Amino acid sequence: FSVFTLSFQLSFSAVFGIITLGKIISVYLERYLPAFLRYSLSTALGAQLAVAPILLYRFGVFYFIGFAASMLTVPVITLFIWSGILFILLPAGVARLALHSFSCVLGAFYNSVNYINRKLSEIPGIVVKTGKGYIISLIVIVILGTILLLPRKYIYSKGETV
Repeated sequence: FSVFTLSFQLSFSAVFGIITLGKIISVYLERYLPAFLRYSLSTALGAQLAVAPILLYRFGVFYFIGFAASMLTVPVITLFIWSGILFILLPAGVARLALHSFSCVLGAFYNSVNYINRKLSEIPGIVVKTGKGYIISLIVIVILGTILLLPRKYIYSKGETV
């Protein structure tokens, strides 16, 4: 029954978007952006496009600012996660000595993500609202379907085998 829960649908769709749409978008951006920007941008955009139909259908709204928020917060969240992993890997004695420092660092990362999201949510006109989002959901699904059905020569970068 988990398949019918919103959290499963959003998580599955986001991962699907990252794996499929993110790859396609990355290929299109290959000429224009360096790899570190291209991968972040294509991953965030792929996830946002994949969850858009579900958000529109379930809530009747879509927040365009989610894309910008993810571009700004993903690097901070990445640092947050790696700092936590580093702390876990420290020997017990060192971890006790470093507990306050790590707590401050992790708290700063957490507060910056909250601050970024709060400020971005205050921007007027960042929401697309529809009744239940049926029409926009259909349009988004058609666009995603079209992208996924593009011929392979447009999807895969040079030198890559299928």
